Amino acid sequence: MLISLGYLIISLNYSLDSYDYCKRKERKKEKYKNWSNISKNPIFLKETEILWRDKLLFSILITSITMGCISGYLAISNDNSFLPENLQTLISIFPKEIYSFFGVYVLTIYASVFISLNSYLNEGNTLWIIRNLPISEKTIVKGKALALILPFICSIPFIAYFSAITIEFESFLFLTWFFIFSFLAGLIISFPIGARYVGKKSDILLLYSVSIIILIIIGISYTIASFINSVSFYVLTLLVEIGFLILSIEITSYILKIKYK
Repeated sequence: MLISLGYLIISLNYSLDSYDYCKRKERKKEKYKNWSNISKNPIFLKETEILWRDKLLFSILITSITMGCISGYLAISNDNSFLPENLQTLISIFPKEIYSFFGVYVLTIYASVFISLNSYLNEGNTLWIIRNLPISEKTIVKGKALALILPFICSIPFIAYFSAITIEFESFLFLTWFFIFSFLAGLIISFPIGARYVGKKSDILLLYSVSIIILIIIGISYTIASFINSVSFYVLTLLVEIGFLILSIEITSYILKIKYK
């Protein structure tokens, strides 16, 4: 109840800030600087400013801590009294480690898939303006990819809180690997799809479809890794996934080039 009440107060505060921003009541010109004097990649700064302005980084941080505490508590207590009886019977047959899977999955959808898709869907005419700058499509995609390092960092507390609570049930190395693997998988799938529908309104059906794809991919990977449980396997899969991420960036750049040729 205390967490819910605090989140409600914070949400109302953000709503008032958003209203003031839209009305331009407290707009300060000194906050808008010349990006070319700061960095060679203005897209990274643009995406970072959006994440900070919309309070998304703080929201991801609170979500990661909350998910770590809740999933860790359920893993050690197996207390499903708040669920319907039919779901209690279903959940009871799952191993306790499955709570880490659902915690990482929720964070992946929020911090990786949702933000990746919206970084393209919310562009609209802004992307047309950016493309008139002397930068390539690949630079645009790389700038957006670099900005997603911040949501990844804000999600890391989930590992600390969950591991501190369930140290006897979950391997820290396995959880860290699965967390990184799931986040990168969200980027690999979301980037080309976001570029395909760039400038369009956010569609809940699109987010739902991508979420199902991610669930299948990380579900199969989680099952395979739980049987192998080898450091060499973890390193190899992450290297392969980095290769797929580079390929995803190339495909996304090609889609943007074709779409705005």
